[in-house]
Amino acid sequence: MIALVLSIVLQFITGSSTPEAHVAIVSPDVNEGVEWEAFHADSMREFSDEFTALFNSYELKRAKNGALMIRKGNSGCYKFVKKG
Repeated sequence: MIALVLSIVLQFITGSSTPEAHVAIVSPDVNEGVEWEAFHADSMREFSDEFTALFNSYELKRAKNGALMIRKGNSGCYKFVKKG
């Protein structure tokens, strides 16, 4: 459907009388699950260092009553972590 709309728009813009030249934008053989797996793998490779640095920048500790507390970096006070 999207390919059809895009081919009509491109036909209108370029003045071409053959919309078949522009229909090959979306392939029907592409599996959406495979595309998402490839996207996830690429993003994990690209952003793994940034995520690790962000994760390591937080400090956790337990309060006297056993509740979990968190703070960012070495500054500021600890805040209680909400459940749920």
